[in-house]
Amino acid sequence: MSIICYPYDFEYKVKNGKVYVYLYAKTEDHQHLCIVHEHYPFFYVKVPLTNKEQLLEKITKATITDNQTTAHVRNIIEVTREFIGNQQQFWQVYVSYPKAVPLFAKEFQQWGLECFEKDILFVHRYLRDMNIIPMQKIIVDGKYIDSEILDEPQTTIKFFLADHLVPGEGTTKWKILAVDIETYAEKKEIDFEKNPILMIGLSGIDEHNTEFQKVITWKQFTHDYQYIEHVADEKAMLQRFQQLLREYNPEILTGYFSDGFDLPYLKTRCLKYNLTLDFQVFSKSGFRSGEVKVKSILHLDMLKFIKQIFGLNLKTDSYKLDAVAQELLGHSKHKVNLD
Repeated sequence: MSIICYPYDFEYKVKNGKVYVYLYAKTEDHQHLCIVHEHYPFFYVKVPLTNKEQLLEKITKATITDNQTTAHVRNIIEVTREFIGNQQQFWQVYVSYPKAVPLFAKEFQQWGLECFEKDILFVHRYLRDMNIIPMQKIIVDGKYIDSEILDEPQTTIKFFLADHLVPGEGTTKWKILAVDIETYAEKKEIDFEKNPILMIGLSGIDEHNTEFQKVITWKQFTHDYQYIEHVADEKAMLQRFQQLLREYNPEILTGYFSDGFDLPYLKTRCLKYNLTLDFQVFSKSGFRSGEVKVKSILHLDMLKFIKQIFGLNLKTDSYKLDAVAQELLGHSKHKVNLD
């Protein structure tokens, strides 16, 4: 069968010796599914002028063991590619899993061979090779499968095993959710373990331009705001956040410094109460340079986007939300008396 969908987030997994790219996508009727496509990594080796047959046989039989996993060469195709303005011959070397590419390339270079395109991230390579533009239409041939076949846990998302896919034209409307938290500290400090979250704010817009607003807090007070929801304590607030995230089910989750603050903070506080939150937090050198991935949801930190895309053109010399919002949107944050 054939389906049309719009992929928005990507990862790969190695299952039973096979490499699968997972394309989290949205169908034309706004349903979520995961396209699973078997695909293998490769890099190029320049065909040598001498000892060609001997080296080709040596490459074909090459294996490398890494962390008790043995990688091997799956296939070799001789191709013609343009190199520094000239057409030259290369071996396109396919290997058994992505992390083996730099290992084989290093080994072959020690044999005196020239290796190319050995440092391209596998998912990036896949998108380029398949001519896929994220969030643009693709047409996929294949069939729906049970998650157990891929040894995946039970989930509401459907899995579609792709035999073939081609890019199309056009995009669709997306469901977006922004998150912001406020925390408490007796002194000026950022301590994920020590200081609690006081409230969680959510603001969304869906495919039909319908707005969604919610503030969850565990302080009890009277008010007339329908979007404020009171819960018993911080743990209950975190549980309610998880529930709302599942119910709203956005394709895009965003925030301002959410890579370094909001989402890692939420993850840490959930761990304190033994709650599971499906965020993967990657910290390179401290929380300010971290990165958060959310399973089946595309996470975009708008602070990074502002700095990298608009940074040089902003008049303000500050990337604080108040200054950036004032320049780009004409809005400032409300002044709040913290006492």
